[in-house]
Amino acid sequence: MKLKLDAIVHQHLDDWRLMIGQERMYMMQGPTITIYIGGKPAVTTWKRAAMAVSRTLNGHFTANPESTRFDFAPGDLTRKAVYTLLRDWLQKTGKEFEAHEVLLHNQHDIAQAREDVTINDFELDMAVLWAARVLGMEKYTDVITQYYLNYIRTGMPHHMEIACVEEMRASPENPLWTTMINRLTYLRHTNQIKDPKKFSIFLKKHPILANCIESADLHFRCRAASNGWDYDEQVHQEDHSTTGPGGDYMTAHKGEISAEEAVMMWIESPDPVLVLYQAL
Repeated sequence: MKLKLDAIVHQHLDDWRLMIGQERMYMMQGPTITIYIGGKPAVTTWKRAAMAVSRTLNGHFTANPESTRFDFAPGDLTRKAVYTLLRDWLQKTGKEFEAHEVLLHNQHDIAQAREDVTINDFELDMAVLWAARVLGMEKYTDVITQYYLNYIRTGMPHHMEIACVEEMRASPENPLWTTMINRLTYLRHTNQIKDPKKFSIFLKKHPILANCIESADLHFRCRAASNGWDYDEQVHQEDHSTTGPGGDYMTAHKGEISAEEAVMMWIESPDPVLVLYQAL
């Protein structure tokens, strides 16, 4: 059956936060699209609004103007995360005077993050961040990213949280992933890991995570040996934006290895490029 021509809209990628209320309301009119995950409908939303906020959907529907559906493979995204971004958030902010960014699943006081966040909240928020990256909507989830960067930097993430970040990291330079690697490297180096034996067993089940921690530790030792950092001043936390690595924790025993030895260890590592890339 031929699709109706009224399914066609011409909409460029825009910034939902900078639109006036009337413009956002206009975006929520006209034809709709349905997002499918694994062949099952996940959410139906406004085509024009979706094309305005999602880089991925804008590219697809610009190239396929008569289409009214977009398919993700099973397991790529969660239905709730897609609904949050493409329906719930659009609807809530569509009529507001100013459109805010996508917010946390449950609002918490950032100073009480470690006490307030449940594993369910964490997984839901990570799923939203993952979906935002896949949909090309990262700029709308900066509040969530910044919140969890602080969350990871202020304590020892639970094993389920670590596994969740690893699973949804999307790319090696994901700020939550790099911050977590550096945080765990620092905690392990300073013997602050709770139940080290249990953590060691956990790492054996997550070889990618274990290799990244070893790579980061090796790189930090190399830098420390080369620069003569004091063991008592081993932590150098850097403030990064959400578009780059975050929260570097640099650790080393001064004098434990020479600079030459550290460099040779780095060069002779299985993947020296990965060592440097993960740790910078």
